[in-house]
Amino acid sequence: GQQFLLRAIDWNGHAFHAKTYLSGDRKGGRLAVGSGNLGLSGMSEGHEVVCLFSSKDEAGKAAIAAWVTWIDQIVGRSPDQLLDERWRRAVEDFPWLREAPTAPSPLRHNLNQSIFDQFVAEVEVPVDELIFGAPFYDRDVAAVRELVAALRPARVECHLARGTSVDGEKLHSLLMQTDAQTRFLAPDPNTFVHAKLIAAIQG
Repeated sequence: GQQFLLRAIDWNGHAFHAKTYLSGDRKGGRLAVGSGNLGLSGMSEGHEVVCLFSSKDEAGKAAIAAWVTWIDQIVGRSPDQLLDERWRRAVEDFPWLREAPTAPSPLRHNLNQSIFDQFVAEVEVPVDELIFGAPFYDRDVAAVRELVAALRPARVECHLARGTSVDGEKLHSLLMQTDAQTRFLAPDPNTFVHAKLIAAIQG
C-alpha cells in the first residue's frame, strides 16, 4: 500500500555516486552513509563500510543537519516538482530533520568544496601514517600522489584486494619514490572489497 518515488539525478553529465539512507518516524531517525550500493549485496553482505548517525545524539544531529542541507541543494537543482513536493512533505512530517545542530558535523560532501581539500585542511601536516584502500584508483594514481604530497606521511599503508582496478606498476613506483615506510596489505582470504577508506593518523 506504499508509493515510492524513484528519480534519476542529472548531475551535469557526471555520475551521482553518493550512497545515503535515511529512516525514521516523527520522533527521530537514523542516517547511514557508506560505500554500499542499494542492492542486496551492498546492504547485507560484507566488504563495505558505513557510518551510522542517530538523531538522538549531538554528533548525529549535526550530521543529519548537514545531510539535509545537501539534499536541499540537490532537490533545488532539479526541475522535478513532484520531487520537491515530496521532500518538503518529508521535512514537515519529520521536524527533527530541521533541528539546529550544537556540534560540528562529521559529515562532508563536495557540492561546494572538494572532499580532498576538506580532508587536508583538518589534518596537521606531516602525518604519522596514511592508510588508504579502494576498489578503484584513478588510472595514473593522481589522487594517491596528491595525498602523499599534501600529507607527507612517515608511513603509508596501501590496501589492495582482489580485482582492484589500478595500474599496479605506477602505484608501486609512486610509493617507492617517497621517503615514507610503505607496506602493501591484502585481505585474507583475498577477495573483492568494495569499501573505500582514507585515514590520516597522528600520535
